[in-house]
Amino acid sequence: MDHHARQTDFDYQRLENLTRDSFAPHVDEVFTAQLEDGSQCELRLTEATELKSSSGAPRQDPFSLVFCGAKELKLPQRIYNVDHPKLGTLPLFLTPLMPDQTSTYFESVFN
Repeated sequence: MDHHARQTDFDYQRLENLTRDSFAPHVDEVFTAQLEDGSQCELRLTEATELKSSSGAPRQDPFSLVFCGAKELKLPQRIYNVDHPKLGTLPLFLTPLMPDQTSTYFESVFN
């Protein structure tokens, strides 16, 4: 079987080419995370923020994304395949942040 034909393969070069500006137009839009048990959950992109670049960093344009999910949503820190109608499926490393009274937040940093 040709491994390039598998759906789980991803063009990581495309991920490296994404910038904050790739995501900024999609703030307040819903992304869908694929969970290990085959189910899905909705995450709303709430922030796409530029980060300060440090010399020798792999990316010249580091940025972070913050997603908002349901308050009861508990996702361990790991890579999730996250789908968006325009951006496609992206393997994002999500880290849980502190929840507030209504939502749980997750961050993905590109640096």
